[in-house]
Amino acid sequence: TPRAGLVGADPVGSFYKAKMNRAGVSFLSEDSHATTGTVIVLTTPDAQRTMLSHFPAPTGKEAECILTRQVKESIKSSRVLLVEGYLWECGPRVVGCLLEAMRVAQENGTLVCVT
Repeated sequence: TPRAGLVGADPVGSFYKAKMNRAGVSFLSEDSHATTGTVIVLTTPDAQRTMLSHFPAPTGKEAECILTRQVKESIKSSRVLLVEGYLWECGPRVVGCLLEAMRVAQENGTLVCVT
């Protein structure tokens, strides 16, 4: 199972990629930030959620790092493209990349799901 995304060149990013690799997920993206973003989810007993998000400052590399030729080919040959909802908050370059990924998926009959 391939995955692409925004991961930093830091211990959190290394930990995340190692865990994904052990689970059989190949990570297609190169490090795009100095630090990896984090999200802490606070859940109340009645299942209400509050998310505390930290997104690193954009470097200008993030959009071009994600949608490589390899990632586009993976989208074309996949049954499903899963787009994480928080990515819509990561700025115009990332949103442009998401829209391009969704266009590639649609043109190739790949189902697009947004969380």
